[in-house]
Amino acid sequence: MINWIEKAQWLCLPPHCIRCQGACDRALDLCQACEKELPWLQVACPRCALEIPLQAQQCGQCITSPPAFTQTCSCFIYESPLTNYIHQLKFQHRLLYAHIMGTLLSQQLIRHYNKFPQAILPIPLHIKRLNQRGYNQALEIAKPIAKALNLPILHKHSQRTRHTNAQAQTEASKRAGNIQGAFRLTQSIPYSYVAIVDDVMTTGNTAHEFSKLLLANGVEQVDVWCVARTQVHSII
Repeated sequence: MINWIEKAQWLCLPPHCIRCQGACDRALDLCQACEKELPWLQVACPRCALEIPLQAQQCGQCITSPPAFTQTCSCFIYESPLTNYIHQLKFQHRLLYAHIMGTLLSQQLIRHYNKFPQAILPIPLHIKRLNQRGYNQALEIAKPIAKALNLPILHKHSQRTRHTNAQAQTEASKRAGNIQGAFRLTQSIPYSYVAIVDDVMTTGNTAHEFSKLLLANGVEQVDVWCVARTQVHSII
């Protein structure tokens, strides 16, 4: 269930930084000093957002086995304090974090793109998990992005058909099979170029599987937008 008290406080009270608890002089509950100290992703593979050496153009995995999506734009490495923020969003009903992270991601996207995709698709949750949580965190992150970029959100066009285990809790060798065939479209996608939104990319298997479905049904290009990217040393 959505924490309406927190939402009302966020709308009515002056912003305070979630990290240092100080007052903010902008309409975001994260001060600029604390924002700079977050684990920003620096040099990364343009396709999957894994960290790469400065002189490399892509990671070895994308060269040898390219994913279905074309490129990934992410803000952060998935480490503290981002791990805590996303945990608070997903399991403690702290929707304030979705607004903050979606806003920061939208700013990153504005810096990254010359021409935006035509629409946004949040990665869908299975109905069982959606009912347990009360909301889809990917949709909540997508809302400030859609507002900032003036893009439609297609959150009713797809669904997750299987209640899969969380990718982060699945053995690396079983992650592709865990998510295979887990999505379907409920409506046709009236755009040729879309972006899918999620909170964290772990291995990229979820984004790859969802992108394959979209490409098989008329979409020509799929990009991935995620708040944070788990790096190789964290998923082995």
